Amino acid sequence: IKMSQEAGLDTRGYFMIGNWDEGLADVLKTVRFIIKMKLPPSICIAVPLPGTKFYDILKANGKLDPKNIDWGKATASIALVDTNRLSKRTINMVYKIIYNFFYLKKAYDLPFERKVDWFNKKVRS
Repeated sequence: IKMSQEAGLDTRGYFMIGNWDEGLADVLKTVRFIIKMKLPPSICIAVPLPGTKFYDILKANGKLDPKNIDWGKATASIALVDTNRLSKRTINMVYKIIYNFFYLKKAYDLPFERKVDWFNKKVRS
């Protein structure tokens, strides 16, 4: 990443939250990585599309009933289901916090410690 940035290449990262077996600490690690690398992010929520391993895992663990999913709302910005470690409400809340943090707060202008403190406060509130 740093070599690409130093060479003047437009370097970005694509990150997904709300995956199976992911907790809040994992999401925070991702945010810290993005900040540390000064990597403009694209953030989305994992969508359990039929035919994917994620879909199969959720279904096998009783977290997904295809008949009760509003597939018209299946976008990368709305959690449709709970995972084993995060509720869809929590995933949606954390997504909004991250989105505001990177896209509305001009996060790269803040010192690293303040960015992480701000994020931690939002997640815990």
